[in-house]
Amino acid sequence: MISFLGLIIGLIALLVAVVPPASAFTVLSPPGNGIPIFSSNKSIKSLNRELITAMTDNLFFVRQRKLLKIIGNPRQKKYESTFLMPDKAFESMCTLSVEKGIIKITAGNIEIAVFPNAAEIYQDGKLLETVKSKNVRGVGFERGYGLDSKMVSLARVYTNDNDVGSYIRLVLPAQISITVVPNTVGEIGEWVWVRGKL
Repeated sequence: MISFLGLIIGLIALLVAVVPPASAFTVLSPPGNGIPIFSSNKSIKSLNRELITAMTDNLFFVRQRKLLKIIGNPRQKKYESTFLMPDKAFESMCTLSVEKGIIKITAGNIEIAVFPNAAEIYQDGKLLETVKSKNVRGVGFERGYGLDSKMVSLARVYTNDNDVGSYIRLVLPAQISITVVPNTVGEIGEWVWVRGKL
């Protein structure tokens, strides 16, 4: 009986250690009435502050105004945000560019991997779409109403030529993370709420 009780207490202690408390995360709140189409994108300031603080802890990640320059990091770097994408209508975008290596942007079960000449969208580890372009300028996530008035989610790759969206099953609220593989050269810019979206 004592050993069984000890086992139960041990399992509870393990769960407490592994599962972060709900209060450790903050669900982001997009502008309630949207951003007018002729306005500028709106910076997600709290997320950007946390990103800059977490990533600029060595010489290979250098802050330059609103950009985070990456100059050949020798080890993989991963930032896991305390912020979550909300379960409501929004469109968010993170500007970035990759000259060498790979930058991976993740929201929950969706990952967008950006290379110098392409970007790949994954859902639950399965490749959904490849976007071939040397001009990838950002990636993002969107949630809105389809033609049947039901909520749909998209992962987007923004290029200088066009924007490519892939329908996804985004599990929300979704934790945001960024992974920079070793020896990457590139830039990560601001996270923003995109104008013209409710």
